[in-house]
Amino acid sequence: HTTAIKNISERDGFNHRKVYEEIEEFADFIFINGLPEPLTLDILPDGKVVVEKGHRRLKALRLLVSQGRFTEDTEVEFWYNSKDVTELQRMVNQYTSNNHQKPLTPLEQSAVAFDVKHNFGEELSNDKIASMFGVSRQTIDNLILIAEATDDVKNQIKEGSMSFTNAV
Repeated sequence: HTTAIKNISERDGFNHRKVYEEIEEFADFIFINGLPEPLTLDILPDGKVVVEKGHRRLKALRLLVSQGRFTEDTEVEFWYNSKDVTELQRMVNQYTSNNHQKPLTPLEQSAVAFDVKHNFGEELSNDKIASMFGVSRQTIDNLILIAEATDDVKNQIKEGSMSFTNAV
């Protein structure tokens, strides 16, 4: 399927990626070669189209539009997301799909783990989250610990003056 770039929006508060490294290079790659993989989009009952997988690709596409190399009407390939996917699965997919492509930063990973643990009706155990993410329980323990850290600690990690390991 295809849709125009202008039709694609993002869910407020869904995407935990904050760092978009090498986006200019990625945009150049897309301009020359096309999308490496179609976006995964949700089509909401009101007809709104939102991205589940491909926020980095969408950012590169929007950069190409701002540079005048693409227009807002440029059509891009996408896959429909399963109608049966839950919000919890969408959040878990954010973690697992990015680990195989451009990984989330440790702070971004910690925010996803925290959301999965606390924001979907029942508080999941760290063992259950680890199983869902395909990582060790200790990794989830550490991610949750950082998610619950003070802003000062998070800022030090972000700035590079404290390593994730030292913060844990």
